[in-house]
Amino acid sequence: YMHSLKQTADLLASLGSPVFVEDMTYHVLRGLDNGYKAVIDGVNARDTAILFYDLLEKLLIQELSLVAAQRKVPAPMTALNA
Repeated sequence: YMHSLKQTADLLASLGSPVFVEDMTYHVLRGLDNGYKAVIDGVNARDTAILFYDLLEKLLIQELSLVAAQRKVPAPMTALNA
């Protein structure tokens, strides 16, 4: 998705209609689910606009974190013997 967005923004810029980084960031953030809330909150708390590749890096790190959390195997249930 991010690659496609970047290509579209680059194409528009080459046609004389650049896309502002704030607009790109807005569209990316509004498409994220609650699993990315920490990234969304962090980006929104910034005083300056985040660069595209910095946002991409944060999203990839969060995605890896979400995948790792899903792969954790719960501890086996044990029965108490009396």
